[in-house]
Amino acid sequence: MVDAFLGSMEMDITVSQYETEKDLLGYLYGSSEVVGLMMARILRLPERADHAARLLGRAMQYINFIRDIPEDLTLGRLYFPVQELNQFGLASSMRPIYGAILRHSTHSCKDRLGGMRYGRKRQSGGSHQFQPALLFR
Repeated sequence: MVDAFLGSMEMDITVSQYETEKDLLGYLYGSSEVVGLMMARILRLPERADHAARLLGRAMQYINFIRDIPEDLTLGRLYFPVQELNQFGLASSMRPIYGAILRHSTHSCKDRLGGMRYGRKRQSGGSHQFQPALLFR
């Protein structure tokens, strides 16, 4: 697991885009799925939880990709398969235009979510349950 993780961290430095979904999934295994597996080990979950742990790690990485679109476009990084972008008419010559739109949209969304807070709900018996709560201004 550690070797896969380190391999993907190296890819963050050496690879700026992924041509196919298969290429991206190779990166995702090391950058996020193994993190899910490591957490499963720390939490001492049974091996039958491994598939879900991998998918949870991958889902969290996709959220990071979406969150970081403006920064990644500025740095020339693309974490969505080029084949798929081309399939939907997002030719490389048009990506700066789409990049500007995505940067604006994600910044607007972050502004709207600026009031996001998290809290704990007291359970019967004195325990607490962590609950995210969106509070908009």
